[in-house]
Amino acid sequence: MFPVTRNYCLLLLFISFYGCMGYGGSSDQSMYDEDTFMQDILMPGVQPSQPDDYLCTAMSIPVDNIYIVDFIPRATMDTAHHLLLFGCDSIETHKSKAWNCGSMGTCNGPSKIIFAWARNAPSPDIPADVGFRIGREANVNFLVLQIHYGHIEPFQDGSVDNSGLTLVMTMQRQQYLAGIYLLVSGSICIPPHGENVHTDISCEYQSSTPIYAFAFRTHSHELGRVITGYRIRNGHWQLLGKGNPQWPQAFYPMDEEYEIKYGDMVAARCSFSAPNRDTYTQVGPTGHDEMCNFYMMYYTDSELGSSFEQCLNNQNPQLFKKVLPGSDDPPPDPIGFEPGMMHHHHNEENPVEISIPAYDHAHDIDNGVHEDYVANEGDDVLLQLTTPMGKEATHQPETTMEEISSVAAIQSPQGDNEGQQLQSKAELQYVKNWPESDLGLGQVSGVAVDSKGTVHVFHRGDRVWDTSSFDRNNNFVGKSAIEQDTVVTLDKDTGSKKESWGASQFYMPHGLTIDQEDNIWLTDVALHQIFKYPASGATQPLLTVGERLVNGNDDAHFCKPADVAVEATGEFFVADGYCNSRIVKFSPTGKLLFVFENHGQIIQLQGPLNIPHSLTLIPEKNQVCVADREQGRIVCIDSNSGQFIKYFKSSEFGSVFAIENSVDGTMYAVNGASPSGNKVKIQGFSIDIADKSILQKWSPDEGFTKPHDVAVSPDGRSVYVSEINPNSVWKFQLDLIVQEKDKKSTLSSVSEDNFNEDESIKTFRKNAQNKSPVMSKAAHAATAIVVCILIVPIVCIFIVAIFVRLRDQGHFGVIKGIPRYKSTQDRFSVGNFFNKRKGFNPVTTEGSDVEDEGSWSGGSDVEEYSRLTGNRTQNL
Repeated sequence: MFPVTRNYCLLLLFISFYGCMGYGGSSDQSMYDEDTFMQDILMPGVQPSQPDDYLCTAMSIPVDNIYIVDFIPRATMDTAHHLLLFGCDSIETHKSKAWNCGSMGTCNGPSKIIFAWARNAPSPDIPADVGFRIGREANVNFLVLQIHYGHIEPFQDGSVDNSGLTLVMTMQRQQYLAGIYLLVSGSICIPPHGENVHTDISCEYQSSTPIYAFAFRTHSHELGRVITGYRIRNGHWQLLGKGNPQWPQAFYPMDEEYEIKYGDMVAARCSFSAPNRDTYTQVGPTGHDEMCNFYMMYYTDSELGSSFEQCLNNQNPQLFKKVLPGSDDPPPDPIGFEPGMMHHHHNEENPVEISIPAYDHAHDIDNGVHEDYVANEGDDVLLQLTTPMGKEATHQPETTMEEISSVAAIQSPQGDNEGQQLQSKAELQYVKNWPESDLGLGQVSGVAVDSKGTVHVFHRGDRVWDTSSFDRNNNFVGKSAIEQDTVVTLDKDTGSKKESWGASQFYMPHGLTIDQEDNIWLTDVALHQIFKYPASGATQPLLTVGERLVNGNDDAHFCKPADVAVEATGEFFVADGYCNSRIVKFSPTGKLLFVFENHGQIIQLQGPLNIPHSLTLIPEKNQVCVADREQGRIVCIDSNSGQFIKYFKSSEFGSVFAIENSVDGTMYAVNGASPSGNKVKIQGFSIDIADKSILQKWSPDEGFTKPHDVAVSPDGRSVYVSEINPNSVWKFQLDLIVQEKDKKSTLSSVSEDNFNEDESIKTFRKNAQNKSPVMSKAAHAATAIVVCILIVPIVCIFIVAIFVRLRDQGHFGVIKGIPRYKSTQDRFSVGNFFNKRKGFNPVTTEGSDVEDEGSWSGGSDVEEYSRLTGNRTQNL
């Protein structure tokens, strides 16, 4: 044994240095490169109990980065109606390795659809050097396989199913990143017996990094006939793909690869017919409703590109006056298509389609969670992924320049004693046990502080904003006002309740502002109105703007207004947030002065406002700033002219829910989940506007879940945050400490995300396209030499282990020529070698505190629909 092992080690030593020095030759290993390996994700012998069962199983991905470069279906239409593969940040706890995901859902929190297959449909041809990145850094900690079993006849004799996918994977970084672009409509209204009813979607592609689309997929329910995708460049329409949504749910190849670059319009049209439907049909998650989705699979630059893009509305309705003819003509059936492959939706409560990347746009809804999945101590089936060399992959947190600069001391002015003098610096500290007792509040949408330091909160009592609160036209569905007092005042020291008022006056509370004279300003998204009340509250307001329960977009109407900011002169601004996405300024008596509605420079740089959710003033600079929630930025405009001045954006924001400027010039902000699905920490931020930096990030000991508003005391010493689920108010205080005032790192924590003045618009695209490398060639060479030296003993140990294991298993001869792939039941791979279960273990998420299965809620299309409706119709 030992002479043989020694020879292998010597041979490997030679090969290692040969390869490290760049002399290695190529090796043809059938269809795939030699650095790829195959990994199964299969159903663990399930037996569907009834037709149209939706079963899921999961696999953990405990590494930073790994790439999927191909998908091989291991299923037939005889057993599986369709399968979908999702990438999940976290998953719920389940009792077994497979669970019913028609009733219990797939992912917990952000997710992304990676692959779809149905009824023997072919897999898309993924171009070379393109891969779907999964792992911790991609916020894909789990893969979830979902299979829809249309009928159960194959299982009535006691048979079980092991259908699934073989994933061709590699640890090798791919040159191009694969991704999904989703176009989805939230505006569908199909009349009874309607024919060729259209729903259109369009958005401008605004990233400086182009994408290259190569496959497409369509989705609707039973009334969908044709879905078509387009690229419009300089007025020229290019057909990207046309599909029949009743085809098998799979990605189909485009005629060629199509580039989509900055300034291009992407568009889609869905055509519906309802010859046998006697009622109106609108958008929704069930088989009785309809949906309009067009997916594109693409690749892009691995460094600068994103793995997910989306378009959620019709940005330019006039565009479709020039749509290519034939959009209603059905496409030819794909090669190999048979009539029996048609995709049928059933009118069950848990329909076929599963979720798209599920970002909770609403954030006020009481059913979302941000917590990451944490395995139970006994959950020992979560295998650690082994690298191709057999070394267990571990995640080592690093301290980055970004983290260092974001908590650095305030930069000293030039010539200020070389920045070495001592200075007081304030840091926010969480105040525990405030309030001292439970206040019994509903969803706390707003918080503000008056001139005496008294805290005021605006809450919703027993009312909850959910998907049923508004119809598709943003009209409130409820019938009556909230019976409880909705405005509550709290003692600044103890948090105890002092007074309350507002019963039977409000329908869906949202924004709360207190002006310099302690007048109380409130917004109600159901009433579509803004109210001004005296300091002590009243049964009738001093001023009302907007028409009761009537929404609109003109001088006298709002649509779900979110917040108010009031100047010392009495002039006030309204964030007309959810539908109109505009900032409106009024005189003290409610006369319109001007409207800021997506002025040019913002559109050129990063797109229009998307749910302006919170307002704050910087009086000394004549500026009003807005938390542009879905764009994840803070935008400041001139308070007199309405001209755009600057914006502030950080990759740590995700979405920005609320901002408040303090008397000392610090701006406080709270964030929410990222609309793109990227993982961000939910927290508060202290921002130095003049210094263009994040000074501190903060949260209570328990952490934030869904912070909604932030307020600052008049002296700037106390900060309050209201939260929805839990329905709470948190207090933080500035703790003055003395520390050395060092000069800050020149690398800002927000990189391009700093406050960008007007001149930055001219250079934005150029800078994004000319990103400098981080390491020099010499540094790369030194790193390669060190890696080559360290790798040899590890590989030798690996060979010894392989030899012993193969000998014990009776596969001694396999070293001579390891077969690439035999079958799903007889294959040698790194995963098979270390575990008889073959590769990554499926996840068992059994926990001692799991509730009964009947307590789970939601359906697959409900998840997808929740993302769609959250953009405009759900609460915020």
